Amino acid sequence: MRISMANRFMAKPLVLRCNNSAGANDMAIAAATDADSKPDAAWGAVLSMALCVAMLIASEFMPVSLLTPMAEGLRATEGQTGQAISIGGLFAIAASMVITTAAGTLNRKWVLVAMTAFMLLSLVLVAAAPNFSVLMLGRGLLGICIGGFWALATAVIMRLVLKGMCRARSP
Repeated sequence: MRISMANRFMAKPLVLRCNNSAGANDMAIAAATDADSKPDAAWGAVLSMALCVAMLIASEFMPVSLLTPMAEGLRATEGQTGQAISIGGLFAIAASMVITTAAGTLNRKWVLVAMTAFMLLSLVLVAAAPNFSVLMLGRGLLGICIGGFWALATAVIMRLVLKGMCRARSP
C-alpha cells in the first residue's frame, strides 16, 4: 500500500509505505527525494516587513503636515512642535548604531517584533499626548524604532527570500 500526500508547505511530498513482511506490520515514512525542488520563500514574513515599512514611513512623515494643528492642541509654538520631527531623526541615528551591535547575539525576528510593539506604543503616545513632553517621548521612542528597524531590515529581508530572487533584472 502506497499513499502520497502533498503538502503545500513542504518542498518534498511525503510517501507512506506499509510493508507487510512475515506477518509484521512495519510502517516506514520516507521522503521522496527531488533534486530539482526548491524551498518556498517566506512571503508572509516579507509582506509583514513591507507593511511595517509603510507604517514607519507614514508615522515618520505624517506629523510634518500636521504641525500647526498639533501645536494648537498642545499649546506650544510651531517651532517647538517641529522639534518633534527632529528628535525622531536624532534617536534613529543613535539607535541604528547601537541596535546592530546589541542584536548581534539575539534572534532578529524577536528584535523586530519588539521594535513593532514599541512602534505601536509610540504611536499611541503621540496620538494621545496631553502635553509637549509626552509628544517628545513618543517621537523619541518612534525614532528608536525607525533606526533599529532600518538597521536590521535589509539583513532580515535578504534571508527571507530565495537566493536567486534577490537580484534586480533588466528586461
